Amino acid sequence: MNLYQEFLDEWYKDATIGDDLGDEARKIPILHSKWLDKYLRIQLIKKEKEYSHNRLYLQKYSYYMGREETAPEDRIIKTEVPVYIKGDAEYIKSQATLDLYEKLENTLKEILNNINNRSFHIKNAIDWLKYSRGIDD
Repeated sequence: MNLYQEFLDEWYKDATIGDDLGDEARKIPILHSKWLDKYLRIQLIKKEKEYSHNRLYLQKYSYYMGREETAPEDRIIKTEVPVYIKGDAEYIKSQATLDLYEKLENTLKEILNNINNRSFHIKNAIDWLKYSRGIDD
């Protein structure tokens, strides 16, 4: 969860639009590049976690089906195996990690959408300044 909070703290700093709207407009490509890099890195890590999670599922499936030497002595019905796997502590931890990276990916996607719309916000602020000062185009 620490990484999630770091992203939010960093975004709170980057999300602020200062008084110099021209400077803020020039920052948009830099911000986009910065957050796109983070987004792509998280996507790659998430994919690795998905692959690892799938391998763990296969291991647990083999274990609970009795195909491993260390398998439980009590036989488990094939239809009950997914229930045992979903209740396995190691599997739950892996699923929680996967869920965290899913949340990070979605958060970064929202941040990128906000950055993509930033130019419209800046234009609206400029239009408002013109209007409030009585300047026509």
